[in-house]
Amino acid sequence: AAAMEYAEVDEYYYGEEVAGNATWEACEWQADWEASFSLLPLLYLLVFALGLSGNGLVLLTVWRGPRARRRSADAYIGNLALADLAFVATLPLWAAYTALRFHWPFGAALCKLSSFLVLLSMFASAFCLGGLSAERCRAAAPPPRAAARRRLLRLIAVLVAAFAGCWLPFHLLKSLFALAAAGLLELPCALLGLIARLHPYATCLAYLNSCLNPLLYAFLDGRFRARCRLLLAPRRPPAAAAASTLSGPTQRSELGSAGTKL
Repeated sequence: AAAMEYAEVDEYYYGEEVAGNATWEACEWQADWEASFSLLPLLYLLVFALGLSGNGLVLLTVWRGPRARRRSADAYIGNLALADLAFVATLPLWAAYTALRFHWPFGAALCKLSSFLVLLSMFASAFCLGGLSAERCRAAAPPPRAAARRRLLRLIAVLVAAFAGCWLPFHLLKSLFALAAAGLLELPCALLGLIARLHPYATCLAYLNSCLNPLLYAFLDGRFRARCRLLLAPRRPPAAAAASTLSGPTQRSELGSAGTKL
């Protein structure tokens, strides 16, 4: 059916407190979810592809570089990428869940693990961004490095703004429902229906944060771009490099010996 009962969809998002709530049960209406069943899985898979490749690249650039040249901020950036990478690996499960009309066929264990990784990614982002900010405030840079510190501060500010912009709608909708479910806030049925329709998209926007950080590094961090170029540049085999290095002296010695023979 093209239409779906309100409580059927939102029991997963809002928990069992939906059942028995007078305000909730008084709102009897139906919503068309067909567009969500088609669009949301595609968005989840897009975030999965971008997050897997982007965060994997961040980990490679951070941990494969020389230890002596790592910044103190790189530890936070690497751990943030690791948490995001663990979460985006579960997005194909969420895509299947949505495509199956909000039906979870993977069992309780994977459901709990996926939900745990959502929260892990959110809190890891908050803690790592807080650590980056504290590190930036604590460090006193000499004048030659002041420009680099300012660029790092700009990057941190953009990362914090992206995190807030992605997660704020999700928490706002959850807070409105929690207040309504507790009887502390009376909301009209039309607004409750709007919350139900917007919540899956607010969730997708929150998940989008897990693939945004590598893109922001690429645009705002020149050091990250340089490391990526070194990492992705084609490398010649050692034998070819040695041959090219020795070709000049070898050719000159051969020409010299030929001249002696003549």
